[in-house]
Amino acid sequence: MVVMRDPDRKRIIKESLQLLQLYHNVRNLVQYVLNDLPSERAVLSMDEYSSWFGEELILEWFLLCDMYTKPFIKRAVVADNMERLNNNIPHGTSVPDVVSIIDEMVIDVWTKLTWEEQFYTHAALLDAVRTCVMDYVQAVYDKLVTEDFYGAKKNLGINEKLCVAMSDTYAVFEHLYTTKNKIKGILRVAESKYGFTIMDPMASIGNQMQIEISAIYLIILDEIKKIFQKFIKRVLRGTLDIFMSSSTIIAEACAYIEKVLEILYLNLKAESFYIVLRHIWILTISSVKRGLGYYKELKQKIELKLKIQDKTLLQKAYLCV
Repeated sequence: MVVMRDPDRKRIIKESLQLLQLYHNVRNLVQYVLNDLPSERAVLSMDEYSSWFGEELILEWFLLCDMYTKPFIKRAVVADNMERLNNNIPHGTSVPDVVSIIDEMVIDVWTKLTWEEQFYTHAALLDAVRTCVMDYVQAVYDKLVTEDFYGAKKNLGINEKLCVAMSDTYAVFEHLYTTKNKIKGILRVAESKYGFTIMDPMASIGNQMQIEISAIYLIILDEIKKIFQKFIKRVLRGTLDIFMSSSTIIAEACAYIEKVLEILYLNLKAESFYIVLRHIWILTISSVKRGLGYYKELKQKIELKLKIQDKTLLQKAYLCV
């Protein structure tokens, strides 16, 4: 590959990116004309994309994907204020930007190649897609860690903005699945025509993305868990203190979980909600289980304290005799 071996690699990279920018400008111009002049649609076609630039240059673009897309993705996430696009779309503004990058590589570039070029460049394409989606998930994760999304609702541990952050990553994951089917459909030609066996082209990317998305979900769920555990500890203290009403605290704990589930249900897609619902159930049970251990420990401490008090009173009584 010339771009990887040439000693003057910086110059080659610059030229490649300039040609890529030229393609974007031409594509935007064509799209602009198509929108305004539908009668010219048959004349202005980009279907012969590979004859314009060729396999080597396209492969270079895939290899340079991280340089080209990383700043764009970072800006998209920074600009995303974590508010849903509308009542029907639960994710934020960064999702369409990332989806456009993936579609640009897969639909606008790769699908326009000849089949032979598609076969030889699909590995580089998958690496480019992997770079794009992983950079996006990491950018969302970093934003959650560094910025305060709780505001006045810190006591809830969840709000609409956090739901949008979860919806953002899940929406990109869903689009990745759609993209996988498009790539797999094209590569099936290899199985029927040439006898090659093509594995799931994006299985590893999907698995890796699930792991990274789980890290984002866990940040949010851990906050809910901490708050619920405080309720459990208050309930257990109430069973040991005649001046506290444990039944009232139990009602507050149940109301808290109901409120959390309501926010999640209203702001997540059904598929994403049921994933989170399972984890809410697990953290609730684990918190109660942990609370019982805390209750046992607390009871032992109280019993020990009472024994010490009894011993002290006995010593005082003995000294008074």
